[in-house]
Amino acid sequence: MEMVKIILTKIEDKILLLCLGFMGVVLFAQVFTRFILNQPLMWSEELVRFLQIWITFLGIGYGIRSKSHISMVLVYNKMNRYIQSVFDILTDVTIIVCFGMLVPSAWSFIQLQHQIASSAMGLKMSIVYFPIIVGSIVAVLYSLVNIVESIRKIIRKDEELSDVEQDMEGGIC
Repeated sequence: MEMVKIILTKIEDKILLLCLGFMGVVLFAQVFTRFILNQPLMWSEELVRFLQIWITFLGIGYGIRSKSHISMVLVYNKMNRYIQSVFDILTDVTIIVCFGMLVPSAWSFIQLQHQIASSAMGLKMSIVYFPIIVGSIVAVLYSLVNIVESIRKIIRKDEELSDVEQDMEGGIC
């Protein structure tokens, strides 16, 4: 599972950086051509909007991986690590269920969008909305990795407790 996370992280980071960098280049070109050359690029605003969609949906996985999505830590931080791990598992299962419900509807939506072309670039709108599926799959994969890590924490904690109990019985403590 750790190898899946490493590979997924590398691919995701590269795609996000590429989209963000390309967005910056296109915006710079738009500002340059509009204000210096007085010839605005007609397609640049649309492309930047599409790249923003890609960054948003691919960023969901990044947020799950880095655990940077909004959370309620006031109560969570007061729980012991075992209960925290259980809540982490429940959260990740909920994420999997929600994205599992999203994917079939998103797929139907994307199929409908395949017949529509964008106004400025003529790009198939299915390409624009495809990151809904990709982001959902990435979110599910990261959630599965998080579940495995949480289960390992619980198992390690149980092993640590049994070692301490054995030490206490042996009179070491």
